[in-house]
Amino acid sequence: QLYSINLKYSATAKDIFEGYEFLPTKSYDSNIGNSQGEFLAWDNGAPALGSSCNENSELNQNFNLQTGIQSARNNISSFDKYVTEGLHPDQEDAFVIEANYSAKKEAQWNFTMAKYDMQDQMVDGWIINYNTTAVSGNESELNNPILRMEDVKTPLTICSAENLMTGFEEISEWAIGKNSAVNYEEITLILGQNLISKQSLSSPMSILEFTNLDLITILSDLNSGNLNLNEYSNNIDVDTAGSYAYFFDREGGAESLGYNYQEVAGIDAKNGLVMFNLESRNSI
Repeated sequence: QLYSINLKYSATAKDIFEGYEFLPTKSYDSNIGNSQGEFLAWDNGAPALGSSCNENSELNQNFNLQTGIQSARNNISSFDKYVTEGLHPDQEDAFVIEANYSAKKEAQWNFTMAKYDMQDQMVDGWIINYNTTAVSGNESELNNPILRMEDVKTPLTICSAENLMTGFEEISEWAIGKNSAVNYEEITLILGQNLISKQSLSSPMSILEFTNLDLITILSDLNSGNLNLNEYSNNIDVDTAGSYAYFFDREGGAESLGYNYQEVAGIDAKNGLVMFNLESRNSI
């Protein structure tokens, strides 16, 4: 179950000095154009790949969520039945409520599909693992999705999300590899139901830290399946739903560096607005 997250930042000044200090500023081109996202209807229960991917991008028409869904339907009869049942007028369609793509070991999509239910808190869904040579999956009881496809009728395409996020220098500096495309050997693309409340974005500092937890830890827990709601229960406001988003996540570190790091960026699938770019370093 995914929750909206309200966070608050506060600080205490320990030293105050009289005088002034020059603060460097970054100048921007006043003639810079507006980036426009590509928004398309859902394609076989998943956000459309789109047609705007960088020519060197690993995201392509031959290996994506749509080919993964079709491959699973072709090879797992019970999954095909699950998806087919949702195509009837009196049934909700199954759709991808969360997914991630990475090429750290091999190119692989992992995705979860479920159907929204107006009454039940728990629903039957499928968790699928898909790589270039095989597909596997299992049926599982899941928390009811927080939205339906019709709540985001034309989500931002996956290619467009990649382009818009890397269009920001602060994100491209750590996301782009030597081939001028996102380096998915280091970057994980995560997408799904909204993981962060927009209430948390009213102040850039508000999402950096609360009590002894941090947003990047929460995203990491969500991605790895280790989210313990009891740890966050006093800090989560469950009042925002109906959104979908894309994230870049990069983790690393070594004793030679002296720290571990994680960088995360996010963009909203409803409007194509980049929500944040965060960086965390922890001493080893």
